[in-house]
Amino acid sequence: MGRLLISSLCYAELYKLEPEDDDDVRSPYYSVRTGETLSVDNTPPTRTSIDGQFEVWHNRYDDDGNRLVKPSYPSPPRLEFDPKFPTGGTEEDQRLIMRSWYLAVHKLESTAFRINDEMLDLVIATDKKQATRIIPKSYKSSKAQKELDKRYKEDGIKRLEKLWNTHDKKLWQDQKKRDQKRRSKGKKKLGWRDDYRMTHDELRTLFKFWRDSKRLKEKKLSYLAKRRRFETELAKAKELRGKV
Repeated sequence: MGRLLISSLCYAELYKLEPEDDDDVRSPYYSVRTGETLSVDNTPPTRTSIDGQFEVWHNRYDDDGNRLVKPSYPSPPRLEFDPKFPTGGTEEDQRLIMRSWYLAVHKLESTAFRINDEMLDLVIATDKKQATRIIPKSYKSSKAQKELDKRYKEDGIKRLEKLWNTHDKKLWQDQKKRDQKRRSKGKKKLGWRDDYRMTHDELRTLFKFWRDSKRLKEKKLSYLAKRRRFETELAKAKELRGKV
């Protein structure tokens, strides 16, 4: 059921799959909302404690879902560290409380921090002008868009899209179902059908144009997502100004 729902969200283009590391072929994929980027470590500080200390850890997870111990990647679950926590007032509990790493965590989390006013003022000032703005408000795609428009005319994309919608799309879907059925029975895929109105090269041209158009659209949405995240973090910084 989970696989079906994830597939449905991706087919509807509400979500997309992105690898954690583009340079690693073994990297796992994550579901990312369309228009946003895979950036778990750079999310704004929505969980914090204003003018007060964090509570002492009594479990691997706190009430907000924060995790005390994160295994190194790619550590297998059987080797993941499972810390023991004090549960009462026994001698064993006292030894657990006096562990150096346990004390260090609480010491670090009891350290008070403030927003750097000078840096915050600099970010606000530089963001007022386009020439000094660090995070742009949108992606300037004029050059890339002109290139796509040129290909649209030169490659006759309008004509190819008409052939696809009126005839070849149905053949493509039927061929895909046929090959999937044969593969499930351990048979090889059949060759190219002869009843397409487009040639093989024209189909590749059409698919490549669609793929490049989609990438440009995603890049635009990615810039908007980065801008939204920046504005959220800036607003949070302003809110936390002067607080511990």
